[in-house]
Amino acid sequence: MDAPRRPPLADPDFDPPPSRHVRLRDFNPAECQRLVVNPFLAAFAMVVWWEAVRRLLASPFAPAFVLMFLPLVFLPYLVQFHCLDCGRTGAFPRRDYHACPALLVRMAEGKRPRLPIPSARAQLFVWGYILGGATLLYSVAGVSSR
Repeated sequence: MDAPRRPPLADPDFDPPPSRHVRLRDFNPAECQRLVVNPFLAAFAMVVWWEAVRRLLASPFAPAFVLMFLPLVFLPYLVQFHCLDCGRTGAFPRRDYHACPALLVRMAEGKRPRLPIPSARAQLFVWGYILGGATLLYSVAGVSSR
């Protein structure tokens, strides 16, 4: 029978010491990020888009209605995040690439944020329900006032 294989022992005189640098690919930065999501620019753009679609349908250029769906492709880039550590603001799809110095220090020390802030995706989900509910209430109030 063969003896079980053991990993070679590190010799401190000849082997280089292991790297103590934090590599971003080794960790999920979303676990340590402190981000706040702001969807109001996208909500405003949706209101403008809806009014443009409504006016276009009433005009003689109704076939151009198909072109009105192209701006919706850029809608996710109008949702913004704000970092509570460094104060940077960016587009929501780029939130996974945000790594400020405070975040890297927290990741290196293995600490979690002091306040349990929901993830950016969960915040966007809650904002969707709030804005959807407000839209529904507005449309019901608009129908009942006629």
